[in-house]
Amino acid sequence: MIQYIKSQVLLSRSLFSILNEIVFFKEYNNKHNPFLVNLLYAFQDKNAFYLIEEYYPGGDLRYHINRKFLTETKSKFLISNLIIGLEFLHNNGFVHRNLKPDNLLLDSNGYLHISDFKLLRKAESITYFDTSGNKGYMAPEIAFRQNHGMVSDIFSIGIILYEMMFNKLPFKHSTKKEYCDSLINTKDFLIKESHLPEGWSRDCADFINRCIQKKAAYRIGYNGIEELKEHRWLKEFKWDSVKKRILKAPFIPKKGKNIKIRERIDELYLNNELSFNQYKMDDYKDYCEITKMFEGYYYNYKIEKKNQIKELNKTKSILLMSIKTGIKKLETIKENNNIIPEDINNDNNNEENNNNIVLDEDEGKDNEDKKNLLDNKDKDNKKELDLFNLIKNHYNKNNQNKKSKNKK
Repeated sequence: MIQYIKSQVLLSRSLFSILNEIVFFKEYNNKHNPFLVNLLYAFQDKNAFYLIEEYYPGGDLRYHINRKFLTETKSKFLISNLIIGLEFLHNNGFVHRNLKPDNLLLDSNGYLHISDFKLLRKAESITYFDTSGNKGYMAPEIAFRQNHGMVSDIFSIGIILYEMMFNKLPFKHSTKKEYCDSLINTKDFLIKESHLPEGWSRDCADFINRCIQKKAAYRIGYNGIEELKEHRWLKEFKWDSVKKRILKAPFIPKKGKNIKIRERIDELYLNNELSFNQYKMDDYKDYCEITKMFEGYYYNYKIEKKNQIKELNKTKSILLMSIKTGIKKLETIKENNNIIPEDINNDNNNEENNNNIVLDEDEGKDNEDKKNLLDNKDKDNKKELDLFNLIKNHYNKNNQNKKSKNKK
């Protein structure tokens, strides 16, 4: 469970980010990508927001990096999971902007899941004054308040892999200024072959170096995340097996406690603790205005799923009714079509038998017009009959499939 204190949210002006996360989950929760966390519930009370996410017993990546036993093979598998999850976001036009080990959770099978979508934004909506992420993982273009996009997430991947290799971050990050100063001389922090730890390859080091380039245009993945998969460190990787989750993870978290409880204290509250009741709560009117700001913060996965199933069944029933109505209509057309040619033949026979009757020019023209009308009607009926047979065959095939399923 994740808790957001409302007073902190208001003072830090992060209400939009909190609500944005709910909007994202409502549209993309549990949609064809098992490498993103799933939200089960979201609700609020007077003092706080709450997110109830699916439980991932493997803990977060930060915990396992601190234990200092990740090898290159284990790291490659985890990075592949991260790339696939990020690919889903990028393909849907999103930039995560806050990738770090704390936001990467492992399940009981050793597969990794991306979490924390508060700072997630559509790429086209990001402007140069937007800032996001944590010192140490933030791309230079974000730190220096320049226009940024999907390639900024690639920089964070390189930093995470660097930390998995060396158990430390490449750039100094005690303060924002110190971090920005370090980013100016990015070349000084690139991995050299002589610095490689035992058991780690040059290809892995090259992958990291190409991810953490200062200029976004020089960074691998600038032309799409597919470039990462084509790098020689990952080129022979079994991507399809990972996507289908049939590849056994080289690292399975042990059962038990895999999470270190960390207290996150907002800088705003180090010297001055404020509660929700103390913030703009002079009278009842102020309280009502603040309460309105949090409207719409609610999510229930089970209810949403039921509603989706109801909508699907409703669409199916409407389609079925329209097919049945169409069949009845076309059956009547078929019957009428069988009568018309007989009437026409009878008329022709009568005309042949009555040779003594002489038609004038006007009567002849009328008969020709009638004949043309009947021919056109016959053609229209033929088209409708073809449509009828097509729908009927489709309808009968569906019924046969249902009967065979019921027998099984």
